[in-house]
Amino acid sequence: MLQKEQLGTGHAVACARETLAGFNGTVLILCGDTPCCGRDAEGTDRAPPEPEGGGDNFDRHLDVPYGYGRIVRDDSGAVLRIVEQKDATPGEQAIREINSGIYCMDAAFLFDNIDNVGATTPSRSST
Repeated sequence: MLQKEQLGTGHAVACARETLAGFNGTVLILCGDTPCCGRDAEGTDRAPPEPEGGGDNFDRHLDVPYGYGRIVRDDSGAVLRIVEQKDATPGEQAIREINSGIYCMDAAFLFDNIDNVGATTPSRSST
């Protein structure tokens, strides 16, 4: 599988749809610029999460999150979206929880929903 045009992680996953057709199980997705491989902040290895509700993202909290996408959550802690540094409002840039670029997704859920993934125009509120 080759992603001829680099149009983002969602596009790369969509390019793999045919190659993984019929696969039942968990798909591990690593972004090409994954910042957080290896050990967690306490120095222990993290096992991949079991996908709940279709998938999970390894997230990280950094004291200086500059340059990384931020995890934006609602009041209950559910993930609303991931916003890239360049698209983030000042309030979103203050978020220390970053997108690690590592995802574990149930294959059926992933390919049923991958076409709904895309860049969005950021709100200009101070979330």
